[in-house]
Parts: sequence; C-alpha cells; structure tokens
Amino acid sequence: MTGRWFASSVRVGAIASAARGQDGRAEVRPSITLTRTREEAGDDDVVLPPAGTDLRLPMVGPGDVVGFDRNLVARREPPDGCLNADPGELACVEFAHADLPWQLSPPDAPPWLALVVLREDEGVPAERRPLPVVTIPPQAQFDLVDAAMWAHVEARLTDEDDPRGQIMSGVRRRSGAVVARLVCPRRLHGGTAYVACVVPATAAGREAGVRGRPADPRLAAQPAWTAGAVPVEVPVYHWWRFRTGPDGSFEALARRLNGVDPSTIAGFGVRSVGVRNPWPQREPPEGTPATVTAQIQGALRIPGSEVPDEVWTPASPAQEAFVDELLGELNAPGRRFDPTRPPPEEAGAVTPPLYGGQFTGLRRADAAGWQTTLNLQVRHRVVASLGARYVQLEQEFLMARAWEQAGPIREAARLVAAAELAAECGRRAQDKHLATMDQVALAALSAPLGSTLSIALGLEDTREPRPLGDVVGETAVPGGAFTTAFARLTRPGGGLARRGVRAAERPPREDAALAAGLNGDRLLGPPASSTEATGDTSTLGTRQTDPAGAAAAGTLAVLMDGELSQCDVRGDYAAHAQFAGFAVGAPDTSALGDLTRTLAAETGTSERTVVSGGWLRGLRRTADFVSTDTPQDMGGALGMGAATLTAAIRVGIEPVPLQLARVQDTLSAPGLQDAAAPDPRPLRPIMTHPSFDVPMAAELFHRWPEWGLPGLGGLPEDSVVLLETNPAFAEAFLVGLNGEFNRELRWREFPTDERGTAFARFWSSAGPSRDRSAPPDIDEIARWPLGTALGGHDRMGGRSLLTLLVRGEVLRRFPGTVVHAVQAAEDGSVPPDGAGTWFPPTFTVPADESTSLYAFETPTREQAAAGGWLFVIREPMHGTRFGFDDEASGPRPPLALWSDLTWADVPVDGRGFLVPRSVGGRPPTPERENGTDPAWGRDAADIARIAFQRPFQLAYRAEEMLPGG
Repeated sequence: MTGRWFASSVRVGAIASAARGQDGRAEVRPSITLTRTREEAGDDDVVLPPAGTDLRLPMVGPGDVVGFDRNLVARREPPDGCLNADPGELACVEFAHADLPWQLSPPDAPPWLALVVLREDEGVPAERRPLPVVTIPPQAQFDLVDAAMWAHVEARLTDEDDPRGQIMSGVRRRSGAVVARLVCPRRLHGGTAYVACVVPATAAGREAGVRGRPADPRLAAQPAWTAGAVPVEVPVYHWWRFRTGPDGSFEALARRLNGVDPSTIAGFGVRSVGVRNPWPQREPPEGTPATVTAQIQGALRIPGSEVPDEVWTPASPAQEAFVDELLGELNAPGRRFDPTRPPPEEAGAVTPPLYGGQFTGLRRADAAGWQTTLNLQVRHRVVASLGARYVQLEQEFLMARAWEQAGPIREAARLVAAAELAAECGRRAQDKHLATMDQVALAALSAPLGSTLSIALGLEDTREPRPLGDVVGETAVPGGAFTTAFARLTRPGGGLARRGVRAAERPPREDAALAAGLNGDRLLGPPASSTEATGDTSTLGTRQTDPAGAAAAGTLAVLMDGELSQCDVRGDYAAHAQFAGFAVGAPDTSALGDLTRTLAAETGTSERTVVSGGWLRGLRRTADFVSTDTPQDMGGALGMGAATLTAAIRVGIEPVPLQLARVQDTLSAPGLQDAAAPDPRPLRPIMTHPSFDVPMAAELFHRWPEWGLPGLGGLPEDSVVLLETNPAFAEAFLVGLNGEFNRELRWREFPTDERGTAFARFWSSAGPSRDRSAPPDIDEIARWPLGTALGGHDRMGGRSLLTLLVRGEVLRRFPGTVVHAVQAAEDGSVPPDGAGTWFPPTFTVPADESTSLYAFETPTREQAAAGGWLFVIREPMHGTRFGFDDEASGPRPPLALWSDLTWADVPVDGRGFLVPRSVGGRPPTPERENGTDPAWGRDAADIARIAFQRPFQLAYRAEEMLPGG
C-alpha cells in the first residue's frame, strides 16, 4: 500500500557534505590520501603534499546564478489562471527535482528559494534584464528566519521499513514520486486577485538577479529582506496569477447541503396541462367542468410515482371524446391508402402528426402497442412534440452536421446509382439481342468470355463456379473451336457465310447435294466456278476446286479430330487442304448425313438450318467428334448438353448480379453488403441516416428545464433530492425527435428512408467526459417490438434509475465534485478508502451551473429502501493541498484530529502570516492526536503533516431520502 511521507529537507551530492566557508560560500573540504609504489631503489622523485595541507573547494552559491530551469516546476496550487481558488488554502509550488531548494545552501542554511504571494494591487513583476523584478511591500513580507519551515519534501512510497532510504533513492533517480515544495504562509482572502512569485531568499541571490552579475558571497548568509521593514525589490525566477472565489471552503459549502423529501414540495416532478378544450375550434362536450387537467411527469420523477394510465382531473367525458376525435384525425390519412375502406368524406388531409408511423410502417393509431399509447395519451404526445420542436428550432445546425457525415455516402450512392443504370441497360440489351438467340449462336458468341466468365452448372458434385474455358476444356470440343479466331471466321454475315447461303439455295441432290452443302457451309465456302466428276459419286460426288472451300474443308477435318483422316484423299481437295496446313482426307458423306440429322433433332432445328445456317457453330458446343458415326453430347464425362451450357451462360452474364458483385467489392455502405441478386431491387439507392452522439437530456434541461424536472426552479438552494428516471418520457421524446428529423432529411433530399434513428442517446455516459464507445440508450426505433410498452425498449429494460439531484454553491465553486454510492460499513459509517465497493454514476447531467444529476444503476429502489446504502459527495482532489477550515459559525464539535483545525485555532501574526511556533496555546493539540508524532512548529515536515488538507466527504443515507423515509 502506498503512503504519503514528508521530510523537512534533502541534499544529495557534494552539497550534502559541504560547510559554510569564511566568505559565506559553501565549500567542500576533501581529504586526499596518496600512495607511492617504489619500483627501483633510489626512485624518490614523487613529492607528497606537506602534512596538514587544508584543501577547500568553493561551490556555486545563490549569488552566482540568475534562476533555474522553469521546466522543473511540476505543479502550482492554485493553478495558473484559476478564478475561484479556495481562500482557506495556502499557495504552493512543486519542483520535479526534490533537492532544488537546497542545492545551493549549506546544511545549516535555509533554502535559497522562497515563495511570496502579492495582491495584484500590491505589485506585479515588471520586465527587466536578466530577470523580471517585483517590489514586495512590507505587508507581503513573511519572516525569512522561518523560511526553512515553509519548504519540505513529499514522497509517495510503499510501506517499507526504510522510508529515508527510499526518499534518498528517489531523489537521486529523479523519481516523480518524490517532489520538493515551497509554501507561502500568507492567508488569502476571498474574491481577490493574487500574484505568486518564486524569488531568492538570500541577499546574494537578490543582488545577482537585480544587477545581473555575481554578488558578494558573504551576502549568501543574509536574508533577502527583513520582514515588515521597508519595500524591497527582488528578482522573480517564476510567477503565475490566480484569483480566489468567495469565502467558503468545499467543506463549508458542502455542509450547507440538506436532504429534501421531494414529496413534500407541491407540484414537484409533475406538470399540469389544461385539456378542457383540446380543439380550439370545437366546443367541449356538454357537462365538461370548467377546469380539466392532465398530469405530465418530467424526465425525472419522484420515486414510486409512476402511473399505469392517463387520467384527467377531474374525471370528465371530455377525455373519451378527445380520444375518439383524435383517433379519427390520426387515422384519416391512412384510410386513403386502405383499399378495403371507402375514402374519407372530409376533403382536408392535414391532421395531427402520427408519431412513430414511419418506424412501424403503420398508418393507424389504434393498432395497439407502444405507438397507440404514444399517440392517444396527452402526457406522451406533449413529450414527443417537444422532441419535434427541438428539430424545428435547430434544423439548420442539425442539417449542416448531417451533410458533413453524408460526404462519403453521397459518393457511394452515386456509384450505386450508376451501377443500377448499367445493370438495367445491360438487361435491356440482352433481352433484345440474346433472348431470341438459339443455343448454338449463344455459345459461339460467348467464346471471348472463356477466361472471364465463371459459371456454375449445378451438377450433382456441386462444383464451385469456374471459368467457361475450363468447363469447355473438359469436354470433347477441341480447343481450336473455342477461340476468337474461329468466332470471327464463322460470324454471321461474313463472306464465307454469304457464300454458304448461296450454295444452300442450290437444289439438293441426295448425298452429293448434302456433301456440297456441307462444303458450302460458312467454313467450306460457295461452289467453285468449275467442277470435275470423279467417277465415284457414292464417295464424294462433286469435287470442289474452290481454294476457300478446300481450306475450310481442311479445318472441318481437323475439328473432326482424326475420324475423317482415314478417308481417301483425292485431287485438288487434298492439295488445297495441305496448302492450308492440314493433312486430311475427304469426308464420308453418309456419316455426315447421319450426323446432320442427329444434330437437327438435338438442337430442335431443321437439317437445312444445320447445314446452311450455322452447323459448325453448333458443332463447337453440341458435338463430340470422337466418332462421326455416334454423335455424343458435348459434355462427355460431365454429362452436360448444349442446353445446360447455354442456360449456365445466360445466368453467368446476367447484368444485375455482376454489377452487384462489382459494387460490393468496391464499396462498404449501409445495407449494401447484405443485398442479394434475388432481392426486388438489390442496387436500390443507399438509405442511411446521420448519427448524433448527443445526450438529449442535457439539451432538454438547457432549453426546457421545467419539462426535464417540473418544479426545478422552485427547489431551494443547497438541496439534495433523490429522484428516478422516467423511461417513458425519454422514449417519447426520442420518437418525436427522430420522426421530425427524418422528415426534415427527406425534405432536404438527404438519402434516407425515414426509418433511421439519428438520436439514440437521451442520458449521457458516465464520467465528466462521455465515453462515446458506450452503448446507446435505445436500439433502432424501427426494431422496437410493437407489443412492448412505451418505456420498455431501452438498454435497462425499462427500469428506472435512482438519481441524486444536488443543487448548491458547492457545485458552482467546485465543478469536479465527485458523487458515489457505497454500501455502509457494519457500524453505518462510510467505508475507508480501499474498503467496500464504490459505484460511480451511470451518467451525470449538468442541469445548470449549480445543479447536477447523478444516476446510479446500483442501488436499485428496492435496495435503497432496504437500508444500508449511502450517497457520498466527495471533494475533488487535484493534488496535495495545505490550509485550514473556515471558522465555525455555530457550536463546533470537540477538536479530535489535526485535520479539524480552523484558521481560528492556528497562530497568525498581525500581517496575516502563519507563525510556525505555538503562541498563546494555539494551536491546541486535538484529543486523538495527543501523544502522536506531529507537533506544531517542530520542523517543516510536521507543519506539512498538520496543514495537509484531506479531501472532505459528506454522506447521505439513501433510505432517508426516499418518500416517507
């Protein structure tokens, strides 16, 4: 465990063993021992100093320096620029090097530095070289004879047996756990501006700093001034400004706080709204009392005051009539869209707002659930209208912040819109050009996509999508048939195709005509200008001598992969085939005839179409050329036919999935990654909403505090009240707020579907600076279960949190005040530090400068009522501080501890400076401190231990603050 230790002084290095010289300068007197080793006889050249030689090494003193490194100043109290310092405390300054105040002072001399505090009207440092200077008037001069009492060392050490050794080790290592401190003993006054200055405490330091040259060392033994004599001009090594607040320490202000039972304050926590005539243009029902009110609770309410339903006071038929009329008004727009109901007779369409309709998708207010409760009860509609009103008042600011967040989303929306347009254009083009294309033509057209188009065939082995070229490579189709060159050669409308059409128009002549037609296909070309009978018409019939036809015939033979190479080669046909680079024979026309008829049956076309319109193109996709006698499906081992392949190709080139995949790989936007091609509109515009991590409770209390807590303005000063949160209020406010903001977004053409929850936090996170990673108070409103009651959708499940409201000057003066909940010790007292479980607030909301709300998840209302729980208000601790309490105005309890001392108990001279000696029985020794170690005036460490200000805390019993407690 770490403890706090005080030491009066510390010196390390040469100064620790230095003594005061005759001229007043510190000096070191080392002793030297010389040892001579004789190596040879007669070697006596070494001369030793004569016996009794006295070596004196003078050290740098206060008159040799003009300051210190200002980076050594670790902390100033009160801080620089402070405007409300506690006047009961003493000003002080800390140094990171714990030996700095004694580095230039001999062991028996006081520190060479001092801290003085001047009122601004007494003097302010003026610029001069080498240092600023200030004139200290007599009333601001404390007695430098006691300077050693106002400088000490503080160390934060672990509990060990040798604190002195730890302190010395920390000083040598320049540990941050060991610091030096100068304290000014001047008592401060409230509402006064001060200047604190670190100045030399010796006359030598004063002369060196003012004149800019080394001073007479003998002046190091003289103080810089004689207290109360005459004004003295001194150099300033370091200085800062601060101002004290009104009189009153934290303890004094905190003791003013009084616990208040909120149920004893008339109208507190509830606001009455007149509802006798909710429709100004209509008369209220007959028999309605002159005054009818509805009770509306604020965001905070008295614990246990929740009501299950709304009841007007006094009971009146006006409430039922109002609900009926309101229901008709709210449902009128929805009836216009209901095909099962006749349109409303009224012509008007402007009705009261239906809160929550855009989130639930319901156009009726009587659909049950939280939306009905929100819309038909005045207490909730008024709260929702407050949320809507906030948007109306802040719309320009909110929209500016919304567009700032929408920058990347707008660019993403543009790209998605372009992708959707491209997909639609691609779909129209495919419908026009590819939908009517037969299987053979479509397969041929897809040849350039062999390496880029991945298809999934849906086979029994459920293979993953693969490139089209890899799929076809496993079939019996030769590689040459699946090339762009082959596609260009067989393109529709080409020169070979036109000649093939002319050849096909010749009268058929049985097999010879068939062979001629085959030779006249797109690859074989038109008939030659001259033909020659072979004498063997059963084999070939007519021999073509057209060079183009011969080259095409060679290509066909290669595609047939060897089966036709056994045919007899004759005449120019073989010559032209060899010219084309192929060693082939003439085709077997009877086998080709069977193949033609088989292909016509498979593709659903006529033999003439197969021969003249594109047989070779179909050949690449539908024929297995292993045998011309037994044609096979092109899939071979895959079991895939032309229809399967072309169907897979059509799926693979659908534009919507391709564009969707491209956009998903490029962008990350709300809803885009979850979109799928089967969705009705997968590339729909990106719908998003901005997000504001703003605790709306703070905005509510800033703008409409009487709606946040009705009766807050009438709460007395210096009050402590225990309340609880109202979840239904928070949800109604957020529904109205988000609904109105979504309408504003749509009006400003923001890309949203009006269902987003831009404001999801009503209360704030724990701590002075909110944790933005904390979960929001509510989920997206569009996801709220309709059957869950209003107020049951937050992360607490609708549970109210006990909230401590503190109003008092103590919060204005000490804004960092800490509040915790803790279970009391066995004797009912506050557990000491390190004991018990302390619960910080779940959130803190400042209502105004002197009023704050502290909400706790623990304890619950039931736990607090059972007893044993405390709410502790603790003074903020910024660092070590010194001072005394204000004088007690009334009867004071017996003095028990040093920390109970007041300014009335300690000796103070006529100029307002503490006297570090007992004077006239002051200070008295507290009862529990009698016989203990600290004693007033013994040394600087004891003065520090007695004047040390421990944080003050005040506890309130939770059960006593509940209504009826």
